[in-house]
Amino acid sequence: MKTPEHLQLRESEKYFEWKSRLLLAKLNKETDLEWSEIRDILGESCSSDHLRKTSYGIREYQDFLDESKEESITDPEVLNKLEMKRIELQEERKKIQTIRVDYNKLIREKSRKDLIHEHIKDSIERLPIPDFNILPSKIENGYREAVVSFGDVHWGKIFESEHNEYSPEIFENRMHELASNIIHYLGDDFDHIHIINMADSIEGMSLRISQLQTLKVGFIDQTISFAKFYAKWLNELSKYFKITLHHIPSSNHSEIRPFSSKRGEFPAEDLEKVIIHYVHDILDNNPRVDIPIYTKGIVDVKIAGYNVVMAHGHQLRANKNIIRDLSAHKRVFYDYLYIGHYHHASNITVNEGLTNNVEIIQIPSVMGADEYSDVLLTGAKAGFNISIFVEGKGRPTKHDPILN
Repeated sequence: MKTPEHLQLRESEKYFEWKSRLLLAKLNKETDLEWSEIRDILGESCSSDHLRKTSYGIREYQDFLDESKEESITDPEVLNKLEMKRIELQEERKKIQTIRVDYNKLIREKSRKDLIHEHIKDSIERLPIPDFNILPSKIENGYREAVVSFGDVHWGKIFESEHNEYSPEIFENRMHELASNIIHYLGDDFDHIHIINMADSIEGMSLRISQLQTLKVGFIDQTISFAKFYAKWLNELSKYFKITLHHIPSSNHSEIRPFSSKRGEFPAEDLEKVIIHYVHDILDNNPRVDIPIYTKGIVDVKIAGYNVVMAHGHQLRANKNIIRDLSAHKRVFYDYLYIGHYHHASNITVNEGLTNNVEIIQIPSVMGADEYSDVLLTGAKAGFNISIFVEGKGRPTKHDPILN
């Protein structure tokens, strides 16, 4: 909209004088412009109503000035009132100035953001499309070894819990499924595998009287029955792989407690040793099964160049310092610890090795959750673990199938 010539800012006119002239012209109906049009001419962002109210104050102030020209004003009350009007007009002027300052600041900020966005847009349009080839990962190239680990079978226990049911027959079905899983997952890539049995192979009957309520057979019969099935299972699996079996020879459920002894007082008296010696002798003529005989509850081996230590776990403190403590005790820097006993899977990184993470690998049970874990709300699914170790790469592949 073009401002009428008689309403334009004059050369010698101050802004306030110009504003007063425009507002009085509107108030005195000397112009047909709307209040909003006058606001736009003045370049202000206030409301039209605000300008209208301001015009009344200006006119009242102007009347006082006109009266003061006609007669000398000596009345203190009138002078005071005139001064107050002058102050009000100054306040209105400051308000308008403040609004204009804030408005200009907003305009600058918006313009700055718009400029940044325009520069980014222009830069993106000028950048060429990246030209590169993605090469397949070579993480598993090199010497590899596969490790299958299971444990806490508790053969002989019979129960039905909230989400699980168990018996010797169910155990055998789970071991058949475990073998099928191994063959499916590793059969095309590996001729040789390590198998770790974390012990507690039998339920036993020396821990507590309440065990007797869930047992089908006695201590010795459990040992014999499990050992026979175990040997047959390994013999069948050896048709698909060469096997190195690492059987932990010590656990809490399979230990014998003669003379009313307490846990751990006779660590050498453990039926895991009977089981592994029986299996060793039965499969002695099978060249595809290698069974080292371990005499102590903590076993260490080399797998793909890494120091691996394994134990059932009933005599170890369950915290992240286990590997550190074992390394100090054995004078060996262990890279991995396999541990059972707790009946649920867990992988915890506790430190950093040269080419790997130092890890605690906690193995689930074949048995699964029972009534006791239901009470404690600590149950977990039955399962096992498959890990692939790669020389110079650590343990990049982990697989935790569920058996129930």
